[in-house]
Amino acid sequence: MDNRSLTREAELRLAGDQTVLVRGFVRDTLAAWRYTGEHEDVVLVASELVTNAFLHGGGTHLLRLSGTAWQVRVEVADATTRPPRIRKSGSDGGWGLKLVENLSARWGFTPAEHGKVVWCEFTPALVPAEAEA
Repeated sequence: MDNRSLTREAELRLAGDQTVLVRGFVRDTLAAWRYTGEHEDVVLVASELVTNAFLHGGGTHLLRLSGTAWQVRVEVADATTRPPRIRKSGSDGGWGLKLVENLSARWGFTPAEHGKVVWCEFTPALVPAEAEA
């Protein structure tokens, strides 16, 4: 069996807006999984979601990555039930979710017991035939 097709998970609990830690964690995880997509896109989006969680989400934060070499899902949990929304971009911000929307294949949020999980998925353009089955 090809180890690149095994679904894996990795989690990082955060006590503050630890952008450097988040970026290193995502880079290391994607490298270990031999993810075939654009690593820096996933790193940037994960960092944006974590920053948004700290700015707007309150409470405990968790970053979870799951996937294979051919697909990755990023999830960020926060303590508010308020849904994320794309807002008008300007000098005061509003760029984060637009970035998530543009770089990921799809994104959304799921209500959770103590807040919500904002998620997005990445799938490289070229997927081998055996991975599609």
